[in-house]
Amino acid sequence: MATMLRDMFSRKSSFAKQSISYSKLDHVQRTLIIVIRLFLFAAFVVMLATGAPGKAFLVAILLVATYVPHFLFERGYKVALPVEFHFVAIIFLFSCIYAGTISHLYAFWPWWDDAMHGVSGIVFGFLGFMVLYTLHEQKKIKMSLKLLALFAFCFGVASGAIWEIAEYFSDTFLGTNAQHANQDTMDDIVLDALGALVVSIAGYRYLKNGKGYLHRLLSNFKYHNPQLFGSTGAPEETEAK
Repeated sequence: MATMLRDMFSRKSSFAKQSISYSKLDHVQRTLIIVIRLFLFAAFVVMLATGAPGKAFLVAILLVATYVPHFLFERGYKVALPVEFHFVAIIFLFSCIYAGTISHLYAFWPWWDDAMHGVSGIVFGFLGFMVLYTLHEQKKIKMSLKLLALFAFCFGVASGAIWEIAEYFSDTFLGTNAQHANQDTMDDIVLDALGALVVSIAGYRYLKNGKGYLHRLLSNFKYHNPQLFGSTGAPEETEAK
C-alpha cells in the first residue's frame, strides 16, 4: 500500500508551484490555523508546568498531527492540498482531542462524541475516496465506480475502528474516559459508517456525472495538482462502468 501511494504521488515531471490567488476566506482560515497551533503550544507548556504530563502528551500529539498533511503530502509527495482541507482537518482534530477528551466536553455534552464520530466518517471517507479517485484517474487501478465508492466507504469505517482502538489505549494508559461502555463503542462505529456512507454516495454521484457535494473540493485538488492528472484539473465527466 505504501509503495502504491508513493508511486501515485511521484511523477517524472517536477512539481510545478502554482500561483494561487487566495480569497479573503482563505486568509481567514490560514489565520485561524496559526492561532489554533499557538494556542496548543501554550496549552502544552502550561500543562507541563502544572504537573499534567498525560494531558500535555495528548496536546503534543495533537499539535504534531496538525502538521501531518503538510509534511506527508505537500512536502513528502509534492501534492498541493486546498486550504479548506487543512482547516477542516485541524478543526476536526482540535474538536475531538482537545475540546472532547482533554477539556472533557464529551462528559458535559454527550452528543459531542456522536457528532465527532459522524464527522470522522465523512473526513476519512473523503480521504480514502480522494486516494482511490486519483489512482482511478491515473489508470493505476481498474474497478467499477460502484466498487470504488464501496472501497472509500470501507476506508472510512476502518479508520473509525482504528479510532476506537486509540480511545481504548488512551483510556487504559492515560486515564481518559473516551469509551464508556460497549454500547458507546458500537454507536460510534455505526456513526462512522453513516458518515462514510454519505461520502461514498456523494463520490459516486461525482464520478458518474461530475456533480455533487464533492465537486468543488475535487476540482480544486485537480487544478492545483495537474502533475497527478495530466491536465489543468478542469471537471470531467466520468462514464459509469
